[in-house]
Amino acid sequence: MGTEGHALLLFTNVYPFDKGEEFLENEIDALAEAFDKVVVIACQTGPDAKLTRRLPEGVMALHVDGRRPTGRRQAALTTAKGMAHLAGGRFAEMDRPKDPRHVVMDAQFEGRARAAHAELAPQFDRMGLGQLEEVTLCAYWLHVPARVAMLVADQLPQLYPLLRINQLVSRTHRYDLYEEAAPMGHIPLREAFLGRFDAVHPVSDDGTEYLQRRYPAHAGKVSTRRLGTPDPGERVQTSRQPFHVVSCSFTLPVKRLDRFAPALKLVQEAGFDVLWTHYGSGDELDELRAQAQSLLGKEHVVMPGYVRNTDLAGLYREQHPSLFMNLSASEGLPVSIMEATALGLPVVATDVGGVREIVHDGRNGALLPAEFTDQQAADALLAIARMDDEAYGRLCDASRAVWEENFSKDRVYPAFAAELRES
Repeated sequence: MGTEGHALLLFTNVYPFDKGEEFLENEIDALAEAFDKVVVIACQTGPDAKLTRRLPEGVMALHVDGRRPTGRRQAALTTAKGMAHLAGGRFAEMDRPKDPRHVVMDAQFEGRARAAHAELAPQFDRMGLGQLEEVTLCAYWLHVPARVAMLVADQLPQLYPLLRINQLVSRTHRYDLYEEAAPMGHIPLREAFLGRFDAVHPVSDDGTEYLQRRYPAHAGKVSTRRLGTPDPGERVQTSRQPFHVVSCSFTLPVKRLDRFAPALKLVQEAGFDVLWTHYGSGDELDELRAQAQSLLGKEHVVMPGYVRNTDLAGLYREQHPSLFMNLSASEGLPVSIMEATALGLPVVATDVGGVREIVHDGRNGALLPAEFTDQQAADALLAIARMDDEAYGRLCDASRAVWEENFSKDRVYPAFAAELRES
């Protein structure tokens, strides 16, 4: 059999194993359609990872363990192994941070990526790359998956001299993008990634401008490629009786879910019957539920925990919410807001990351300052609660229109997949 065809190696954190990165379910069909073979490599799963997502025909999934080490001994060993590579002079192209804490962080990062790559190397034969003409490598995060992709790109020419590497690209979202939001204000190997990758694609214009401003020497490689969500079909029949706020996220501190109830309490005190439904799980869920119920009353708070992403639109339709709210301290461009706007839900959100690219203040919702007060959040909610029906209807219509213009998966993903193959 001669060599023919084009493969995509897609490097993720955990998708399609376990829980997480559900938004990739929206993109995988377009990638499978564009390429002759797709291999998804989950870089941060454990040895017992379970395949939990449907994969299209022609898509293979592998997993390796590049997770953050637990325990001092394992952390020290991982860091020492990474430090040996950095000190060995083989990474002259990489960043050399001055802060000793950043040096340790980079060493542990390198150790994690190397461990993942070491697990992946024996699995190359399973991919069938030797029967193909070219391959594109795409990392979903400019973090561990990107470093593993770099290591694979360095190794492939040795294994398959006739296989042409078309391009090495990466998306970038939030934790892997905004340095001030990262631990100790540092993300490993930024200069190395930007120097080595052919293209880096933040999911928002805010992210693109951020990288171009900080790394002007590489600005030409950085450009926005948005995420998208599927058309959910029938829109939500919204209602403001009760005034029902919905939200969806993991219960992480950055999401500031503890700020919802105080703002809603002010809306309640203004004479409105409020209800808050939050979808999403996490360690803080029980404490968050207790706090909100204590402040608003048990009958005004619903927190069912984790729900499947595919069930969310149906749940919103059953609930007849008034709007969607996101009060995060930091964001990329949230898929949760895309899903809400596709259903015609107005949105109240903090003006962080690329949120303003989907929440247009006064058109389909309201933007709050990143450091808002409870009263500011309540005032934004009250403005929508007090609108006449015609104005509120326009808000809902505009939300759907914003989604159709920029965030439909049928608009963004086939174009991106074609670009990955053809560049």
